[in-house]
Amino acid sequence: MSRPVTIVVGFLLAVLALVGTHMLDGGELSVLFQPSAALMVVGGTMAALAVQYSWTALRGVFVDLRGPSASPSHRMSREETIRLFVAMAGAVHRRGPQAVLGVAADVASESSLLYNAVELVGRGSTSEDIRTNLELNAERMDRRAATTVEVLRAGGGFAPTMGVLGAVFGLVRIMSVVDNPSELGSGIALAFVATIYGLGLANFVLLPLAGRIETRLRGQLDDMELIIEGACALARRDEPKLVERKLASFAREQGKRGGGQ
Repeated sequence: MSRPVTIVVGFLLAVLALVGTHMLDGGELSVLFQPSAALMVVGGTMAALAVQYSWTALRGVFVDLRGPSASPSHRMSREETIRLFVAMAGAVHRRGPQAVLGVAADVASESSLLYNAVELVGRGSTSEDIRTNLELNAERMDRRAATTVEVLRAGGGFAPTMGVLGAVFGLVRIMSVVDNPSELGSGIALAFVATIYGLGLANFVLLPLAGRIETRLRGQLDDMELIIEGACALARRDEPKLVERKLASFAREQGKRGGGQ
């Protein structure tokens, strides 16, 4: 099941659990729909994030949530990557580093990470220079994803607080119409539904998305480590069999994680 599908299924299950529980207890569905509570929770959470973080950080969250397809860095499986490195090791061993330059153009659409690595090898960079260059790219990737995770987790902290604030508004409304029993129900509904919205937004949306992105980041960093080791092996002109043995552990690790992400 693809990642976007699992996100949609997860959200639907969360809504089904909340609405189903309410309906099984004899509640009316219309009570759960409170636009003013939603405005308080969602608007308040976004406002708090806008105050705390820059526009660049917030825009990065939306880019990262669109998934790897929004900014593809490495679409190849690790087994495919290892086979490619083994083939390139044979070419480098026979004809020198320039032999891999043609491969760089072929993989550019599938892996910008691998493209950069192969370009460095083809230009005759040393293994030390390649490692330094690619590790800087990995650090930039790490920092960007870490910022996205931080923003989402901060939102997960703000949302319940905004729900409590919405509950306080509901109580204020109750107190203002205490002499009119017919209007007490709407104030009570606002108070409790705002709390539900805040907790739901945090625990069904923001915090799970932060965990998903963090998991995806670990997989991307593992891919980067594989590419760094493979590129350095090419720069040293290691034998193809030796390259295959060195990189095989990355494929085994991906298998243990059930696909790596």
